[in-house]
Amino acid sequence: DLQVHLSFLALAPADLEDLLASKQEMTDELQNQINKLQDQTEEIHVLRIDNKMLNSENEKLKEMAHYAEEVHVLRDDNKQLDKMLKNETEKLKKMENYTEEVHELRDDNMQLDKMLK
Repeated sequence: DLQVHLSFLALAPADLEDLLASKQEMTDELQNQINKLQDQTEEIHVLRIDNKMLNSENEKLKEMAHYAEEVHVLRDDNKQLDKMLKNETEKLKKMENYTEEVHELRDDNMQLDKMLK
């Protein structure tokens, strides 16, 4: 250690100035790297927040896609039920017509019965 101190004493003032300047350059470079790392750390933090928001939005979109799929299924079901309802309505109308015809035939039959008696 003593020799290192003595070797510094043996340096000329110009050499010491060069050494100090070199040390300052290294310190400045280290500070620049520290600043860059801090900026990158902040950027990573922002990107993580953005990623969380995007993941949340992605989940919402998946849920909406699922609901859209359900809506399509329900629409198809609704169309089928609508067709069935139309068919049943047609059947009921026919049955009503048959019922009217049956009543008319009964009335006619009663009239004929009366006429025969």
